[in-house]
Amino acid sequence: MTATIPHNNSPNTGNQWADLVANKRQFAKELREITDKIVEADNTISDYEQNIKTKKNETKDCLHKIILFKEDLRNFNSELLAVSDKISQSKGFLSVVEKRLPRGDEAELIENMSKLKEKIDSPDFQSKNDMLEQYRKASMNLEAVKAVRTVREQITKLVDDSKNLSNKIMKIEAEVISLEARISQNQVAIEKISFSKNSIQEKRETLMAEYNNVLSSLDGVNKKLDLMATDRKKFSATKQGGYYSSRDEYESSMIEFKQSAERKMKAGEKLTLDELRIIFQEN
Repeated sequence: MTATIPHNNSPNTGNQWADLVANKRQFAKELREITDKIVEADNTISDYEQNIKTKKNETKDCLHKIILFKEDLRNFNSELLAVSDKISQSKGFLSVVEKRLPRGDEAELIENMSKLKEKIDSPDFQSKNDMLEQYRKASMNLEAVKAVRTVREQITKLVDDSKNLSNKIMKIEAEVISLEARISQNQVAIEKISFSKNSIQEKRETLMAEYNNVLSSLDGVNKKLDLMATDRKKFSATKQGGYYSSRDEYESSMIEFKQSAERKMKAGEKLTLDELRIIFQEN
């Protein structure tokens, strides 16, 4: 409970000084407790602000990565479209050429051309013109067969390229989805942290108001103590008959106050200006 300030200023009351000193100690204790709570609130607010900053930086990094990934997606989709066009063109070429290919594979055509060449080169062979025409046609068929084989190999490679590009695109799209989900989570987290931060800030404002009230009460006690010390000096000077008893009462209270201040100093507690003054000045 917050200490109360007595309103009796009579220098004849021996207990009033002790009551004021007790109130001063209580107010000082409350100030320390409130200060600790304010410091704790400030630390919590600082932690919340750091968390918000971290989440915002992470969100910024995610957005940057998404931009880069989308650029990669455009490039890969462009490459995939070009590969698809090549596959379509190659298949169109095969659909036309394969219908015109002669029977037999490449090895058979080579063997047939070899036989025709032997006949052409033979000195006994008479109809060379006809053989030359057959050889020319066989050579053209062989080139067509080779071209078909090459195109088929190209299609196989293009299909593999298409699969690889498709896999890359799917992985990047999955990464983008994951990053977008993380951004959404960060936004929710930032909202929650900001709400908690605002609550702590409101609590801190309440603590500051309480701190100011207690500080005002402490200032009131200090003023009363200063006034009471002045009144006692005046009282002692004007009341000659009771000089020794009043002075003894005052000095007893001051000794008690000084001893209390010395105990606080030994215990490492924070001292007020009056406590420091009474410790280091002569009685």
